[in-house]
Order: sequence, then structure tokens, then C-alpha cells
Amino acid sequence: MGDLGPASPTPARDFRTAKSCAAPRSSFIFGKAMPVRRTTRLRRPNRHSWILEPLEEDPVFMTRAMFGCLAAYFDGRLVLVLADKQEPWRGVLVPTERDAHSDLVATIPALRPHEVLPKWLYLAESTPEFEGDCARLVERIRHRDPRIGVLPAPRRAAKNGRSRTRKKPPR
Repeated sequence: MGDLGPASPTPARDFRTAKSCAAPRSSFIFGKAMPVRRTTRLRRPNRHSWILEPLEEDPVFMTRAMFGCLAAYFDGRLVLVLADKQEPWRGVLVPTERDAHSDLVATIPALRPHEVLPKWLYLAESTPEFEGDCARLVERIRHRDPRIGVLPAPRRAAKNGRSRTRKKPPR
């Protein structure tokens, strides 16, 4: 056998533009194969996601993206929004009704109305007791404190009568 030359290292992949390497999932709805949406954009993990770990095992818990942050839902209520951008979007937003603000601030003094969304309370990452206050909030959420959380507004139909989500025609 001939000399194959020096072994070359595997080329480095650029993960920012690489397509997903997971096997394609096909979903069948009413007997029709739906196309699998692939994205090339990788989401940056939220630096405050550790706050939600005690809630993750509960079947009534879910997260969604909300204006560039991570929104946490518990029992169908929006209970926390984790923001990891620049101030005033660096900390935890607590969706609550205005009449519950004084009770929650008395319980956790570091909470204050958010300067952009004053209807919600805000716990800044820069507060000295940030981790402990977050743990207290999560514990109150686990015990279903009625002062924490709001029911999300139902989605409105588009003005032209079409669905708000854009559907691609089948190929």
C-alpha cells in the first residue's frame, strides 16, 4: 500500500452557521407529513436559567421566549421573566397585579416596579441578596402564591381574518 500522507485533523465547524445535525423529525398530522423547520440560529442560553431548576420537574411548568427574555409559566400563569441583557433588562421580572405590589415588596424588599413595565415588579441582578430572593420567589411560586403571576391575554385574531402564524403551502 502506498503512503497516504500525514493525517489531517478534522476541519473545524462554524457552529453559528451550521445546520442541525440531529436526524430529521417528521410529524404526521391528519395523515399529512409536515415539513421540519430547521433553523441556523443558535439561541444563547439565559444566564439566569438556574433560577427555574426547582420548577422544571413539575408537569405544569413551561418556558417560552418573550421579547428576548425567557418567560416561565406555572399552572398556565406567567410567573417570571428572566432577563439577561443590559439594565433595566438584567434580572428577574415578576408579573403581578398592581394591588399585590405592596405585599410582595414587604416580603422581598429588593423588589421594585420595573422602570419600563411598571405594572410588574423587578429584582435586579445587582442586588446583594439576588440568589436568596430568587429562591424565595420560586418557593412561593411552587406553593402557588396567588399574588405572583398573571394569566396571559388570549391571542387575538388578525384583522384580515387569517391566522397570525404564517403557514407555508405544502410542496
